[in-house]
Amino acid sequence: MEALSVGVAINALVVTAYAVVAAWRGYKRRRAYWSRGSWIGLSVTVLVSFALVGFSLAFSAAVDNHAAWVGAARSSTRVAWIVAALACMVGGIALGAGSLGWFARGNPSRPFPFFGGVGRAAATRSTPATIDVRHE
Repeated sequence: MEALSVGVAINALVVTAYAVVAAWRGYKRRRAYWSRGSWIGLSVTVLVSFALVGFSLAFSAAVDNHAAWVGAARSSTRVAWIVAALACMVGGIALGAGSLGWFARGNPSRPFPFFGGVGRAAATRSTPATIDVRHE
């Protein structure tokens, strides 16, 4: 069992180091281009991903402590909570990893695309001017 604990600790350190390096790389590339809104969008997205994972961990602790609100064993209430917790865990990890990956490798001049940024970026994109040729 101790080898498993050492392996988990090493894995956690490697993943954390990768995340810190990716975040620093993305920050250095984007600090000259991004507006306040882009930084707020990224911060909110990261906080939401942590909240989703935190909910899943809190639910796991409630099941381990036999909390009454999670329902009886093999009940439909417990199944619904478990499905919601798994969805939150997968969604939180995917949102966090996707945001961090885009932040580290994406085009630094583009604003952060989540939470409505995609629509604003598309609306403000310049289009080629049309040439008006009139024959008089």
